[in-house]
Formats: sequence, structure tokens, C-alpha cells
Amino acid sequence: MGEIMRRCFHLFLILAVLKAMNCSAGGLGKVWEFDLQELTPVEQGHRQASIPVFALRFSPDGQHVAVIMDWLELGGGGKSYVLVLQTLHPELAARKFEFAGQLNENEEDDIAPFGWSPSGEILQVGGTLIRFADGNSCSSLSYYSRLIGDNRAIARDPAYAGPVNRSKDISHFLLFNSECHQVDKWEIPEEEWSIRDVSAERGLLSVRCPIELGSTQQSLIVDVNSRKVLHRWHGNAPSGYFADSGKAICDGNDVDSSDRAPVTCWDVDTGAKIAEAPTINGGYPFRAALHASRIVASDYRRRKIPFNYEYTSVLKRRVVWDFRTNKEIASWTPDVQSYMSRLLSRPKQIKEPFRFAISPDGHYVVEGGNGSLRLYKIEP
Repeated sequence: MGEIMRRCFHLFLILAVLKAMNCSAGGLGKVWEFDLQELTPVEQGHRQASIPVFALRFSPDGQHVAVIMDWLELGGGGKSYVLVLQTLHPELAARKFEFAGQLNENEEDDIAPFGWSPSGEILQVGGTLIRFADGNSCSSLSYYSRLIGDNRAIARDPAYAGPVNRSKDISHFLLFNSECHQVDKWEIPEEEWSIRDVSAERGLLSVRCPIELGSTQQSLIVDVNSRKVLHRWHGNAPSGYFADSGKAICDGNDVDSSDRAPVTCWDVDTGAKIAEAPTINGGYPFRAALHASRIVASDYRRRKIPFNYEYTSVLKRRVVWDFRTNKEIASWTPDVQSYMSRLLSRPKQIKEPFRFAISPDGHYVVEGGNGSLRLYKIEP
């Protein structure tokens, strides 16, 4: 009898382990790691200990990775660059472009104006448009402009940016071509449109605007060509990233009644909720696969501060989640990069998790920080 019980117990343990293996998320398999300093020659003995990486984007075809980096010069000055590397062979034919200002895509401002046109011929970095073929650029757009096609960008009209000059109940936007020349103007019979993301291949905008000053937000899906509002949500509604070829939009970071901050995706065509990630708390910063139903989201441990409405958040892991199947595909803990901020009057040591991006097909993740880039294949 004792032997039978012992064997049953062992069988129970084996079945439990197998079940856990089948239900647990996979991980990342490293494809390569690349030293960014190889592309930035400096005088012997003056190599920088750590080059910060501020943002990453795959090209629409997944063949290239664009990297925003900061290079501190001797004497304390600095320059900002965008590097464009081949995804599978970063050591071959890498290109570097200098741009005005500094774009730092952090947790508080993660939807930055940094991305490619649908064809991959134009790269936008802040208010700069770079033609990838010849490297020519123009830098007269505002920081909050957005590429909405291969030869079009949209930006708020600076003449109506302030509360004094803004016409009542109207939003004003200017449209530009790839040489930063104005070609059109929008006047929209709604106040305070804030463009959050663009599905350039479908010609859609994700827009956030207040219902009334000081009240709850509403989110819109707008057709670029007709300028018509296709969907409108109130309260906790999507205004984040388009995914799956513009068929879905995903958002997070709003605390619900159970003190959770769920990551949720909605269908763009019907407005219906697709899924809510049951194991991801917080979400931001997160990235969506351009042509797949996968996102990379940040999972936080959140604690409510006693006698207060605020929370403390500690990043636990990053998660690859498929919102069509509502399953975790992989998870990992990111490394931390450290650098001196140039945006403050007194330089301050900053420590932040590595920046990251997911490939358009949802099969690869690239991470960067501390002067290095790493490409990983997602292994369920």
C-alpha cells in the first residue's frame, strides 16, 4: 500500500510539472549582441563608458532597426544620432544620421514622434524627416508632428497652440510633404485633439481629447482622408498603439476599481474589446507588432500608498502577449542602463530599463542600453 501511494505521489508531481511547463510563457533566444561604439570612432583612450539608447524602431518590412542614441563629446558637449542597422547583420552597412534636439522615449512619454513611413523611405525623428535613400533631411516640423503616409506629415498649427489664440471648438492642423513644405490645412470642429498614434497603411489616427476642460477623456479613431470620426470611446478607452495591420489598438496604464492597471486591446473596425491581459499590470512602456497580434508590455508590482490615491510601481518583467489568443508567449527581466541626463540644468545620473521594440511580424525583440544592442528571437 505504501509503495502504491509513493508511486501515485511521484506521478502527481510529474503531471504537475508538465502542466506548469505547458502553461508557462517562453523566453528569448539571443541572435546577436552589438557594440554601438564600433560605429562611433573616438580618440584612443577617450572611449565613452556607456552610450545611452533612447528609442528603437523596426522598419515596416523588418529588415532594419533604427536606434536613437546620445553621444557625449569630449568637453561635455553632446550630439544626438539615429543609427540604422540591418536586422540580421548589424555589422554590415550601418548608417548614422545626426538630428536636431534630443528624443528620449521614457516611461512618462513613450509615444514619441519616432517612426517610419509605410514604404520605409522616410524616417521621422521628432520634428526631423530623413529620406533614407539619400540621407537628406528637413527639420522645420514641430516635435508633435506625425507621419501619416509616404509623403505626408501632420502637425498642430502653432498659431493656435495656446488658449488665447485658439479658436473656440476648433482644432487646427497643418499638413506637410517629405520636404517639410506645407501642402494643406485642417480645421476640425472639435477642440483639443491630441494625436497619439498613426496607422499609416490604413490612414487612421488615434486621437485623445477632453469632453470638457478638466473632465474625463474621450478617444477617437479618425480616417485621415475623410477626416471623419469612425469610433468614439469615453473614459478608460484606447488611445495607444495600433497593431495587427491597423486592425486593433491597444492601451494600458489606467487603474480600475480593483487597483489593477490592465492592458487591453480593441477592434478598430467594430469598436469592441478584443481581450484584456490577465497577468500584465500597468503596460507602459509597451510596443505593438505592426503586422501581428503581439505586443510587448511592462508588468509592474503596484502598491497603494496608505491614506493617498497614488501608487508605487516597480517593474517586474516584460511580457510578450498575443491579444488574439489572450496568451503570454514569453517573458523576461530587462537590464538597466545608466547615463547622465543633458536635459537638466544640473546633470543627473539616470537609471532606466533598456529600451525595446518588437518586429512587425512579432517574431523578434530588440533591446538597447549601455552602449549595446541585442536581438532576440521570441521562443514560446
